[in-house]
Order: sequence, then C-alpha cells, then structure tokens
Amino acid sequence: AGLVEETTRYVVFKVLAKKRSLMTSDIVAYGFGHGLSEFILLGVMGLLTYIIVLQAIHSGQTSQLPPLLVSQVNQLTGFAVVMSLFERLVALVLQVLLTAWDFLAVTKHKLSFYFGAILLHATIDFLAGAYQQGIVRNILLIEVMLAIYVLGVGLVTRQIWKKEETHGLI
Repeated sequence: AGLVEETTRYVVFKVLAKKRSLMTSDIVAYGFGHGLSEFILLGVMGLLTYIIVLQAIHSGQTSQLPPLLVSQVNQLTGFAVVMSLFERLVALVLQVLLTAWDFLAVTKHKLSFYFGAILLHATIDFLAGAYQQGIVRNILLIEVMLAIYVLGVGLVTRQIWKKEETHGLI
C-alpha cells in the first residue's frame, strides 16, 4: 500500500510541477486530503459499521451477519474505539509528513526522498501488521509506538526541510 501511495503522490507532484510552481501549501492540501479521506473511509465508516451491527445485535437480528463480525462487535470497548480514532489522527499527521517527502523528491530532484517516504510508510505498515497478526497484542503499546514513530518522522522531516533550505510550512 505504501508503495502505491507514495508513487501516486510523487507522480501527482511531477505532473503538477509541469503545470505550475509547487508551493508548500500543496503539501497541506494533498496530505490532509489524503489523510482525511482515509480518516472518513476507514475511521468513520468503520464506526458506522459497528453501530449498525450493534443495532442488529440489540434487536436480535444477527442471523444474517457473519459470526466473526458479531463477536468482534460484542468485544468492542470504548477504549478500542478511542484508540481507533487516535490511530486515524496519527495516520493523518503521517500522511502530511510523507507528502512532504514526496514534495521534496520532486522539488529538489532527489529520488532518495521518494524512497525514504516508501521506507517510512512500510515501517508504519509493519507496526500495524504486527498488531493485526497478533505478534503484539497490546493495542495501547502499538498506538504509543505509532505516535512516537510519527513524532520522530516529524522531527526528521523538519531537520531535512531546514537542511534543504526550503522555507514555509515545516
């Protein structure tokens, strides 16, 4: 997924750069657009699905629902919902940061930033996959690791931004 997302961002910036000068506001527009789309599609739609399934459970109409889904919803806690929303917010910040890396790849003509964005994205996907596969079972630990990781990516991005003498957003 990271390869596709980073390549798409890179190509969009390449195409856009042929039409006009890129500005740091493009990072915010694309990064937040992508991140908010994910937030709505994955976060909000997931919660709506849980609400619909909960309604079916409470009205006794679970015969048409997959047993695994019913079991998951029955085990859902408020803490898990809050962690899910927190994870989506962290992902939103990461989307903006990775967009900055692809922006730098295009504006500074350095593919290393594009490949760096892919690597950073793959690392975050690995952490999420570790939880999904049960390698790490503690959701709070995963969320704290994700938040620290994104904070680190933010600090590194800020340093690179300064080093590349790019003025503006970060």
